[in-house]
Amino acid sequence: MAGLIHDDVGNRMTPVHVKKGGVRYRYYQSWVLAQGQKAKAGSVFRVPAGEVEQVVAEATRKHLGMIPAISRIESAVHIVREHVAKVVVYRDRLVVSLLTGVVSSAHTVSPEGGKQPQTLNIDWSKPSLIRRRAVLGNDDPTIPQRPIRSEARTRLLKAIAQGRHWLSQIVTGDAIDIAAIAERQRVSEKTVRSTLSLAFLAPDIVQAAIDGRLPRGLGVSQMTELPVGWAEQRQQLGLG
Repeated sequence: MAGLIHDDVGNRMTPVHVKKGGVRYRYYQSWVLAQGQKAKAGSVFRVPAGEVEQVVAEATRKHLGMIPAISRIESAVHIVREHVAKVVVYRDRLVVSLLTGVVSSAHTVSPEGGKQPQTLNIDWSKPSLIRRRAVLGNDDPTIPQRPIRSEARTRLLKAIAQGRHWLSQIVTGDAIDIAAIAERQRVSEKTVRSTLSLAFLAPDIVQAAIDGRLPRGLGVSQMTELPVGWAEQRQQLGLG
């Protein structure tokens, strides 16, 4: 959403990233921070890119009555590119300005076929900076938990980083689509899709992987193609 997202005082929010534990975390932050002018930033000056992109794309899809695509990555990129004109981040919500040809009671398509703006308010708040430190795993205290093997943890973190990198290429236009990445990397499109899905893992699951707190038996193969919802991800993986 580079060029589309702004804070609530009108500052453009630009893409930034940080690396920790071999994993690349993407954010959007008010450009004034880079100028040392934090006082001029809005009430929320930095947001996790993946979460905001997912929330905006899903809310827009539901608002427009669009059928989910086979690939949620391709669907999210398409929705943002084709229908989102602007996103404003407030402390308690996201305000999305849409460009759509869908007819509604309040907005109609012009006779010339042009697109009319619609505004979509999404309840949202910035995730807490306090990390969940509890050990993830089976809720039964009588069952001893063994941590993920170091080799499996390393492979998982590398795959997550790769998935986020490929997603960034698609979002920024460095790669046209999944097929282009597959051809460039000389792998199958299925491999690319599976790896891209890791970019949508819940933040606490990723943090648990970084900290080595995931239970043994979980790895790349169990983490791919999970549901979009973070609660559903934890449920499917059996994480408490």
